[in-house]
Amino acid sequence: MNIHILTPEAVRERLAQGVILVDVRSPDEFARERIAQACSIPLERLARGDRTGLPPKGAVMFYCRSGNRTRLGAATLAACAAGEAYILDGGLDAWKRAGLPVQADPGQPLELSRQVQIVAGGLVLAGTAAGAWLSPWFLLLPGFVGGGLVFAGLSGFCGLARVLMRMPWNRRFRDAVSAASARPPPDEGAFMKINIGTIDRIVRLILGLVLIVLAANGTIGWWGWLGLVAVATSLFRFCPLYAVLGINTCPLKSRG
Repeated sequence: MNIHILTPEAVRERLAQGVILVDVRSPDEFARERIAQACSIPLERLARGDRTGLPPKGAVMFYCRSGNRTRLGAATLAACAAGEAYILDGGLDAWKRAGLPVQADPGQPLELSRQVQIVAGGLVLAGTAAGAWLSPWFLLLPGFVGGGLVFAGLSGFCGLARVLMRMPWNRRFRDAVSAASARPPPDEGAFMKINIGTIDRIVRLILGLVLIVLAANGTIGWWGWLGLVAVATSLFRFCPLYAVLGINTCPLKSRG
């Protein structure tokens, strides 16, 4: 089944006609900002064949942040829809550029993926500085972070993200997602599998391998630069690795 591309205005018209709109971003992104009529069904869940929440018949519209995820997952989205499948051209960014309303909760915490980037980059910077000025043993810390990133890339499970999920400031978005989607909040293990998409896993794997190689060689300076890149990726929502991998907009830019 083919998937059709709609402008924001066309999506608004179909929403008025009762067509279902699905947000395929991660739950934490959805809780922070979304189109009011949308429900949350992450793309990673649809890719596993879980159609829970989709209508048994009729058309379905899908959107992400910038349109990258819906374009890359077009075949999956078309297969999941019982009727016609549509995607919002340009995603939520295009919707806002068209002056259409969104439902936002600025009190929600940063997206979990960005929190992971900040903490991982901060640990690399701290280990590098301590290794240079205090003791070379502290250089094991960037290597440990690299090993964790490699494991996250290979398995899709991120222990650091699970730890961050238990922090008090990350509890609010679960209730927001549950209320907005009329489904019980996901358990933490399932959330972690949803939140780490394929592209993110590749990036974690590459960063982790680079960190391990640098740790083995004792290249202190490069560790610090890599830590800075990781932190900047999260704060400024731009990652050169995504461009190298052929993704024009970094998924960390609300993972669109």
